[in-house]
Amino acid sequence: MPKLKPFLFILSLSLIQFHCATSPAGRLPKVKASDLEFQGDIKTKIFSSWTAEIDTSFNKENIEANHVSERKKAFEDVVKQTGCCVLVDRKEDANLILNMKTYGATNLGVLFLGILSSVTVYLIPSWITLDARIEAQVQGRNLRRMYQLSDSVVLTQWLPLIVAEPSQDHLPLRAQDILLENVFKTLLLKMKEDGFLAPKQDKGPPTS
Repeated sequence: MPKLKPFLFILSLSLIQFHCATSPAGRLPKVKASDLEFQGDIKTKIFSSWTAEIDTSFNKENIEANHVSERKKAFEDVVKQTGCCVLVDRKEDANLILNMKTYGATNLGVLFLGILSSVTVYLIPSWITLDARIEAQVQGRNLRRMYQLSDSVVLTQWLPLIVAEPSQDHLPLRAQDILLENVFKTLLLKMKEDGFLAPKQDKGPPTS
């Protein structure tokens, strides 16, 4: 039996990968890497604080904490990937202060359907909508803006989908990562267009 475990694990991942399909809502255009190219050696220093509002009556505090942790990591990964900025841990060290709020909801009916689908080896189809909705209040460089961004992708699980070739741009196992990445790239692009991320030397941190 122990020798079968690696095989069963790989088989499980294969089934998850190939019996799924994604349908992005596409409310936000895909941000290209060239859109977020930054020149110059001076990096904008960013401090971000996070809160969450999750529509749930079950384990609300823990769910919101996990939601914040997940979104914050996704944002910081995008910031590091673009090379636009430096993340700092104190407001007084920052050129920009971002107050971030993320929203979500839990649906026990959808969760039950997903479990039912899995125990029937995906003969019974299930659908789940992965949402990414954020509000960002950005302050610095004598500017202040509020950004509201949202997008989603529907993940369908159904055994007949195993015959469909998965999209290289929206692999099911990475659907949420891809969604969050584009939302946060869109935020950085809007900040760049509004002059927050201009490569110039600030005189000091923003006023609170």
